[in-house]
Amino acid sequence: MPISAEEKRVLKVGTVDNYLPCSDLVDGNFEGLSVDMWRAIAEKIKYITTFLLSQHLVKQ
Repeated sequence: MPISAEEKRVLKVGTVDNYLPCSDLVDGNFEGLSVDMWRAIAEKIKYITTFLLSQHLVKQ
């Protein structure tokens, strides 16, 4: 069964863990201000949001 165009609409967002108040990984789910912002944007444009943990943005 082919996937419809709407089912393919995924917004992938790279973020980091333990970077409060912007993003934090809690029990496998991202939380924080930037996470909330991206979820609101995705909802507005009717996309599904997927958050990916970025190792390149980790503070050293």
